[in-house]
Amino acid sequence: MRTFIAALVLSAGSVASVTSAYAGEVLVKFADPAGFADFGFGALERERNQAELAAFIQSLAGRFPTSQALKIEILDVNLAGEEDPLWRRGQGARILRDVTIPRIQLRYEWREGSQVLGGGTVDLKDLNYLYARGDSLKGATLEHEKRLLERWFQATFVASGRR
Repeated sequence: MRTFIAALVLSAGSVASVTSAYAGEVLVKFADPAGFADFGFGALERERNQAELAAFIQSLAGRFPTSQALKIEILDVNLAGEEDPLWRRGQGARILRDVTIPRIQLRYEWREGSQVLGGGTVDLKDLNYLYARGDSLKGATLEHEKRLLERWFQATFVASGRR
């Protein structure tokens, strides 16, 4: 299991920047995961969460035209819930309550050639994350944080009609 996790962590850098024939360039950077408000319990979990979110953003942006580029820098993450390190003999658990909302702060730039299509700094949060209806993310790793990103992506890029 440790070997698999180590391989996943080592591949995180290669996941963060991918260009294919079917997608424009997408670059995902994490400003300072160790300094984030709550990005997991310990370095290994933070690295795993970083790889998970980078891969998810890549999958969302996978349908960009090849002429477009998206740069996203994750500035801060506060995962849904609170870590309880004493639960289940030290394995840890996240306790979800309505006051421990998921939050992601990011900066992005969306370009087509030299033209800037959009950009800025956004603070994503979901005050009603505990009441999410069943969807494709239900039960997924980091489901609440992925839902934040998916909704933002839909509102920012898909709804604009320029993608």
